[in-house]
Amino acid sequence: MNRPLLQLEEELGTQLFERMPSVLKLTAAGEVFSRHVITVLQDQHRLIN
Repeated sequence: MNRPLLQLEEELGTQLFERMPSVLKLTAAGEVFSRHVITVLQDQHRLIN
């Protein structure tokens, strides 16, 4: 799972996660991006239904 996340970060040009020994934590950019993704998926769901 790490490689796709690293590729996404590279494409976006920003780090989305703080990598700690046993956990990943969202950065501020990661939080903004995750809210955007949720909104897009909710919009898609509304469009389909």
